[in-house]
Amino acid sequence: MITVRGHAQSKDGRIHTDTKDKVATCLLYLNGAWDEGGGRLRVLRSGHDLEDYIAEVSRQAEALSSHSRSRIIHGTVTNRSSGSAATS
Repeated sequence: MITVRGHAQSKDGRIHTDTKDKVATCLLYLNGAWDEGGGRLRVLRSGHDLEDYIAEVSRQAEALSSHSRSRIIHGTVTNRSSGSAATS
């Protein structure tokens, strides 16, 4: 399954792990310059605080992030921006 987003919604940033049936997640940013806040994927230490993160993915064009299985806790800093991303 591939999902392409033209913009993020507030619910997209919620803290979660992927379903146990999902084998892998890949996130590819397709936007050009992105000066607005939001849109940064964060790998989190726990499922409670979006600010308690281990790593943050840059939202620059062609940035790629991937992880396997459902054990990675992650969330996205959102602002309903117009950047584009494809996930699978």
